[in-house]
Amino acid sequence: YNSTVLPILLPGLLLMSIAPALSWKTNKLENSKFIIYFFIILSLVLLFITLVLKIDPWGVIGISTSFVIMLGSFYSLLKKNKNTKNKKFLNFIFINNGLIAHLGVGILIMGITISSVYKTEYQKNIKINEIIKLGKYELKLDHINLNNKNNFQSLTANFSLYKNNKFLSKIVPEKRYYSSPKMITTEAGIYHNLLQDFYIVLGDKNNESWSIKFYQNPLINLIWFGALIMFLSGIITLAKK
Repeated sequence: YNSTVLPILLPGLLLMSIAPALSWKTNKLENSKFIIYFFIILSLVLLFITLVLKIDPWGVIGISTSFVIMLGSFYSLLKKNKNTKNKKFLNFIFINNGLIAHLGVGILIMGITISSVYKTEYQKNIKINEIIKLGKYELKLDHINLNNKNNFQSLTANFSLYKNNKFLSKIVPEKRYYSSPKMITTEAGIYHNLLQDFYIVLGDKNNESWSIKFYQNPLINLIWFGALIMFLSGIITLAKK
């Protein structure tokens, strides 16, 4: 997916960062040449850093693209604010909602990149009342519950998440066993945090141990924040018509 879609999507995203600063009505680029040069130099520097430090290229591409879009949007907003007589906040938002939507796209890309490229994944086996180390965190399996529902059996695992022996949250993943038709589904247990989200997926039992997958996704809330900005900008656009 990354290899196919990103080469097609990236030029459009980069154009999105430059487009607001361009004078499309007069087709004059003189006032915006330094912006384009700045973005080209920034891209070359990031490419050099990627090759020399051998870091994840998709992470560098995603983060640099989001920064370029956000910087371009901020520059255009500052430029328009300078030339606007009525500087009231609501009026400024109402007039420049298109640029604010571009800013939301940059935040969205930042969230998608960091939460996917820089996520941490662990696959472990754990027993009841056992505490395992997961990076900077400790995870304890408190107990397993099996309950009969209307058309399925629900198996839930109750975990406690700690950091430096300080309790953070309960996380409860679930497996559902359907009899008609015979099917097993898995519901991930989720702990939402301002800076990151934690997911636990419950696997199968092997002797006295349960297999689990533990995911740590940083800054995933930026996805929702960027999408919210884009949504509100769309509502403002409809209100203007």
